[in-house]
Amino acid sequence: MLTFIHSLVTKLRKLPAPIQGHPLSFSKVWTAPTPPYVKVNFDVKYCSASSISWSGVIIRDEHGQVLGACRHKASRIQSPFAAEAMALVHAISLASDLGFFSVIFEGDSLSIIKKMNSVVQDFSIISALIWEAKGMARNLQACHFCLSHEEGINRPVLSPGNLIGFDGSFLGGRCSSLGDAFCGC
Repeated sequence: MLTFIHSLVTKLRKLPAPIQGHPLSFSKVWTAPTPPYVKVNFDVKYCSASSISWSGVIIRDEHGQVLGACRHKASRIQSPFAAEAMALVHAISLASDLGFFSVIFEGDSLSIIKKMNSVVQDFSIISALIWEAKGMARNLQACHFCLSHEEGINRPVLSPGNLIGFDGSFLGGRCSSLGDAFCGC
């Protein structure tokens, strides 16, 4: 694993610097959580033609060390919003299953983050998933739901070959947080 990380860092250092003001340049990078928190980034790739989504989750500590990750394929998903909500449910489940109870959840869906931070009951089409996520979050000692602004920086890689295990879960396996999501559309 150290060899993989070292080779990835070496490759990243060889990339040219982004052009200032270029639409694809990023000024922000992943920000570390303050201990005792861990940061859980989640994202989803949704294919409307097949109603299939792939969600990815990556958990890192204050040093950026990957503590856990998973991917999950879901069928019969009705909308991108449902796919994002399902990804959050998987993120909370993974964090809880691995014993993390002070967690910052970060995703790129403003509507999902707003719903999780709202005290008003949700009556949207994804209300059951939001209700489930809020119920699971109550079992954590401390958690925060934040919007990720770093397009492409925090995203878990969702290609089938980069995660280990029947359900995609792994601890300390080969993983990166850079790259595009995979969908078998």
